[in-house]
Amino acid sequence: MFQKAVEGIKQAKTIEDLDALHNTIDTSDWVSIQPGQKPQTWQELRKLGFDALNQPFNHMRFDIKHVTLDGNIAVVEGVLIVEATIIDEEGRFGPKDATHDVVVGAPLKETWVRSANGWRRRIHEKLEPNRALIVDGKPVAQSSHQ
Repeated sequence: MFQKAVEGIKQAKTIEDLDALHNTIDTSDWVSIQPGQKPQTWQELRKLGFDALNQPFNHMRFDIKHVTLDGNIAVVEGVLIVEATIIDEEGRFGPKDATHDVVVGAPLKETWVRSANGWRRRIHEKLEPNRALIVDGKPVAQSSHQ
């Protein structure tokens, strides 16, 4: 299911394409929870616009670490890994406005429910902010202050 979502995101050209993907994969009461923020519904996130919701990436995967199944509810925990080519506007990885190939990761927990239409995602919760793991092929030293 996750790979279907990734493919749908990559193919999306309009906000309506993202709506269709959301309606296929998520429950009507789906929420996204980002670290330090209140849960947001699809309708709230949709107001950010297509460009904000569809940041370009080269590859995305969800490395599953643990699955808990309790009847019609599955909680899936793991690490979301995203590879992208970015323009470093702030100069975090070298000179400002330089282009870099980055790999970022963040722990993720998703709650899925079994419905008459199959498994649907109800909660997408990023447990920590994204961390740069690799920049231009080189591992990034992690500190406890990130």
